[in-house]
Amino acid sequence: MRKGLFRQQALRYQRSPIEGTLLMTPKPAYVWFTFFLIFWLLAIGVFLSISSYARKTTVSGWLSPSEGVEKIYAEPRKGRVSAVFVEEGQQVQQGNALLSIDYGVQHTQGKSIEGKQQEELDKKLSRLSESLRLRTQQFSRENAQLVQALEHANTDKRALSSLSDLAYQGYQLASHQLEAQTALIASASISRAEYQQAKLAVIQAKQQWQQAIREVKLKQADIHRLEYQLAELPQAYSRDIVVIENQISDLNSQRLTLTKAASHTLYASRDGVVSALQAYPGLNIQQGYPLLSITPLHAQIEATLLVPVSAAGFIEEGQALAIRYDAFPHQKFGIQEGSILSVSQALVLPGEWSHAPVPMKEPAYLVKAAIARSTIEAYGRSVPLRTGMTFSADVSLSQRSLLEWLLEPVYSITGRL
Repeated sequence: MRKGLFRQQALRYQRSPIEGTLLMTPKPAYVWFTFFLIFWLLAIGVFLSISSYARKTTVSGWLSPSEGVEKIYAEPRKGRVSAVFVEEGQQVQQGNALLSIDYGVQHTQGKSIEGKQQEELDKKLSRLSESLRLRTQQFSRENAQLVQALEHANTDKRALSSLSDLAYQGYQLASHQLEAQTALIASASISRAEYQQAKLAVIQAKQQWQQAIREVKLKQADIHRLEYQLAELPQAYSRDIVVIENQISDLNSQRLTLTKAASHTLYASRDGVVSALQAYPGLNIQQGYPLLSITPLHAQIEATLLVPVSAAGFIEEGQALAIRYDAFPHQKFGIQEGSILSVSQALVLPGEWSHAPVPMKEPAYLVKAAIARSTIEAYGRSVPLRTGMTFSADVSLSQRSLLEWLLEPVYSITGRL
């Protein structure tokens, strides 16, 4: 009798392994497709690893001399150009007159109020100059008179001293006679009247001697007074001269202030070439009106760029630039090369750079760059680049492989970038 659902022979057959080797031969098309797929994946991996991707930004800028351009603007008041002394392209030296501006207010009679004030100041200066001349002449006369009076006083003193000596000798002689008369009157050789006469002669001689001494002292006092006046005269003259010269100086200062207020002449502060001359005689100007510029001679041209804050994080010296000049389309004349020289440490605000050739809409850093060539090859000839030409430039901010670029979301999660 059979036990179970299957026969024993079938069960043993199922438990025994297959003897021999199983060989499956694929089609050739599948083999080639597999090799091609593996090679393509390897090639893509190598390409992504060795190829790089540069993140760039485009900035604007302009050309300027390495020594800078001196731009001359009108003062913050209305005026009129009265004269222009230079021409466009003319070479000037430091100190040369450029132009003159008249700021005077016109009077109803045709003359300016400043001109009338200047005429009055000129009259006052003329009167003070005449006073100075007369005071000098007065000093010379007074000095000569004092010197002459001092000489006469010394002469009179010497004469009075001689008279005083004579008066003293007369007094001594009268005294001796009185002594002799005194001895004679004792012996009654002379009368009492003669003795009194000798005594009176002594008194008169002594009086004359004392009077001569007094006159000598008075003359000596007169000499001291004249010497004091002669010594004081230059000091008084100097004080008067100082007062007059101070008045003249004040009037000259008023005249200069009035002249500066009425008209002003602009001078070149450096050697260079006149460019962008916009002033002409009769031109009415207002505050901030550009008059002209002075470009330095033989100065190298460099590029000035305004790099926004958002793109300034990876800007550094030595970075390469790809420059496209607006005056020379890059589709026809190509892209020019440059390199960054310096990056400003301070931020420039839009209001602080209102005269820039390119618009500035947001805060930026000022970047100086060198250009590889100062000319452009156009139509078989070299065209020089000029100051003020604007351009746009591409700046590489970062360099990464394509594999890193593809895996950037993963790197962002792990915090590597």
